[in-house]
Amino acid sequence: MSNLYLKFVGTVTVAILGGLDKYSETHKQFLRSGYKCPQCGKTLMNWSGCADVNCYSLHGEKISILEARSKGASFGCPKCGYQWRVRDIS
Repeated sequence: MSNLYLKFVGTVTVAILGGLDKYSETHKQFLRSGYKCPQCGKTLMNWSGCADVNCYSLHGEKISILEARSKGASFGCPKCGYQWRVRDIS
């Protein structure tokens, strides 16, 4: 997929879900950048169009990407291991 397309999709996702799901600034930047890891810069998108990230719960347990919206607290890069908060928890 082209990076321009991924940047568009990420920007739309931030506009629609960013405020509703209280995305952190780091996660918003990840999406707007075209799904590039904030640390190593690798594009984290798999062949099916799903973000290729490791998802973790609030307790640090690895969860599926399907559970990320309801239970996800952080994402991690499978390439370099960097992790970032998905949401701002107040």
